[in-house]
Amino acid sequence: MTKAGRKMARSKAKKMASGQADVSALPFGPAYLSAGWNDEDADVELVSVIVTRRLPDGRFLVGLALVDRTCLGVKDAYDLPPLGRDGLRDAVERVGLPHDGMEEVEPLVALSVVHHALAYARKLGFEPHPDFPAAIFGPRPEALVDTPHANDEKPLYVAGPHDDSAAVTRKLDAAVGNGNYDFIVPLGGIPDDFDEEDGESS
Repeated sequence: MTKAGRKMARSKAKKMASGQADVSALPFGPAYLSAGWNDEDADVELVSVIVTRRLPDGRFLVGLALVDRTCLGVKDAYDLPPLGRDGLRDAVERVGLPHDGMEEVEPLVALSVVHHALAYARKLGFEPHPDFPAAIFGPRPEALVDTPHANDEKPLYVAGPHDDSAAVTRKLDAAVGNGNYDFIVPLGGIPDDFDEEDGESS
């Protein structure tokens, strides 16, 4: 490789590590879903999703999404700085605390949960959280696997403590009509699942 070629390769690796390049070209690393995500009979809950991409140096780019499969889609999201295996393990453990742990799954399964939810939410007029790391979770696979609540006939909106519930219900009224969706306000609201201090490089 020429000197110019080596310089270009180093620059590309640096950009990938900092999230400035098309990370969707990187191979997938481990992926995780919160425990109980595939229990059709369980109460509908928010699902935490972790998808990773492997960097050339062996570290991982990590994308996290809090997914509302029955209404809002990607309700919260962020990415972490590049993590080694120990840092990734610690992040997975912390994200899993509200869910009795995280379950390792095939990347396609995790992506299917997210992209089914995105499509369902967009039909109702909701876009993903602005911090959603689309490059880590994208592009949408050509074929998604079936996952619970992938396309429920009737939307279910479970109000969270930080939601503008009036704005949400107005959109639902416009999309499907008043009375054609379920609306639940749980006692005490829904606890926050994510802490953006979760991840530190290691």
